[in-house]
Amino acid sequence: METIKINRFSNYIPILSTIFLTWLFASMIIYVDIRPGQPPITPFQEPEPSTPPGQALLNPAPYLNTILFISVLTISSIVILYLVRKKT
Repeated sequence: METIKINRFSNYIPILSTIFLTWLFASMIIYVDIRPGQPPITPFQEPEPSTPPGQALLNPAPYLNTILFISVLTISSIVILYLVRKKT
């Protein structure tokens, strides 16, 4: 019975460590006040935060970046599934 509890707990270790490391990284970024640059996966320049809301909504860059990001995630997921099925 003891081994079941240990195995059940060991399943949560990767999840808890990922959450903790994400929190630690985010708090370090906030504490140091680093403004990260534009990621390479979002090539379209988004409007500045000081842009008026009406004008910012007319800019297509955030929408194009979102579509591009979701497309990359989808394509990479399909490739991974294909490789896993091909291997088995």
